[in-house]
Amino acid sequence: MIYHLFQFVDWNQTAVASNDFFLICNGKKIKVFNFFDLKKDDTFDLVYLSENEVDKSEEVITFCNEHKILSVSSNNPSFCKKGGIVNFAYKRLVCDIQINNKMALLNRIYFSPQLLNIAEIIGY
Repeated sequence: MIYHLFQFVDWNQTAVASNDFFLICNGKKIKVFNFFDLKKDDTFDLVYLSENEVDKSEEVITFCNEHKILSVSSNNPSFCKKGGIVNFAYKRLVCDIQINNKMALLNRIYFSPQLLNIAEIIGY
């Protein structure tokens, strides 16, 4: 799901980290880190918070919004309401996408109209 999300995001060049690990659409590689093992000077573009780490949501969301990083979670119903940007809400065999577009715009992350049309917009 995250891979497909990239196709609908317009990354403001000033908001994109300057490392060689992430932007698949620009031919770069993905590198996975444990968020809590990162150093202060590490740069990255997206943080994914699994449903097993819901208790860490506020800390991760605050960090991401301070550094203009796309925050993504799954099955975390309050994620977007707390300031997270994307939540994948899985219900049986269907995945609904929840987007806090207001927070995305504040972080200079722009979603395509096609994605916004099918997403549940939270945090107007």
